[in-house]
Amino acid sequence: MKLHEALRDLVRRSGREVLARSDLAALLARGHAFDSCPALGEVVGEAVRRGYVRDLYQRSLKGSMFWYREKAYGVRKAMAGNRRYWQAFIDYTVDSVSYALGLSGPIAAPFEPGFSYTSGYFNGMIFMLLSGLISVLILGNAAFAWWAASQIEWLELLFAFLFGWAAVHLFRSRR
Repeated sequence: MKLHEALRDLVRRSGREVLARSDLAALLARGHAFDSCPALGEVVGEAVRRGYVRDLYQRSLKGSMFWYREKAYGVRKAMAGNRRYWQAFIDYTVDSVSYALGLSGPIAAPFEPGFSYTSGYFNGMIFMLLSGLISVLILGNAAFAWWAASQIEWLELLFAFLFGWAAVHLFRSRR
């Protein structure tokens, strides 16, 4: 059984609250979730130990997909930060939690046709830039834009500034 299917079955049997349990990795191991890829057991175990799965569950209760996706991105970035795990396994773990919560459609497991993962660099940078830009233009939240800029490297910050400057001027000129 694949991880996302095992998580979905576990949530259907025990409720969404099971994602907040500290023994979630053990429950999944007993359900043979890691038989197809044993290395996922370590990634999921780390996500559970650090509270990332619980945080995703709690964020899903708030009802906003924007804030859930922001948290999911943060989990991906935090887990990739130590460079201990392959980005594809991190992405699959986060996507599996989203699938179990009913927040995404069917997903492909690593090594299956149709599976894709973030590179951990360019896609993340674009997400942060767009989040900051939307924050400033629509929500007027400069603090979030500054937080978004603080999450990327200084060369990316220069790119973010230039991109943001150009976007703001284009947005203002069309009014």
